[in-house]
Amino acid sequence: MQVLGGGSNFAGGVPITCVPSTAFLVTLAAMKAAKTPVYGIPVKFTFSNNLEVSQCETDDPVDGFIEDLMQDAYYTYLLTVRAYHFTDKDGNRKQITAYMTLLYSGSVALQDKVVAHADSYAARTVKADNTYGDGGVVSINTSTTKCDVLF
Repeated sequence: MQVLGGGSNFAGGVPITCVPSTAFLVTLAAMKAAKTPVYGIPVKFTFSNNLEVSQCETDDPVDGFIEDLMQDAYYTYLLTVRAYHFTDKDGNRKQITAYMTLLYSGSVALQDKVVAHADSYAARTVKADNTYGDGGVVSINTSTTKCDVLF
């Protein structure tokens, strides 16, 4: 017997804690004040700032949907996004199967593709390579030389 998926609000994807873009923050604040639910709003990665998403406009491809909204002590909204896709540096749509925090060597930029860095014997170390690489860097922490990568 085969069990078919579907019927639920969300299935698959990868849950990622994201931050809203400045424009989206204004929209979310208004929605929260009006007690309008934000669950299920379609979003897309901006690659402008670390883990930043914006609300999809008409005809935008959907990268994920909001599952939860939290407000931290600094009155910043943190969004739990069920992420399914992203657009790589070449403009290709990629399905997200993993989200990893990795050490990096050299310099990386948001949306860069990465490859293994064999010159470094540190485990899980990558470097930017937009010719042969894969994935997309979605967050960079320069003080710890770690980056978050969507694969």
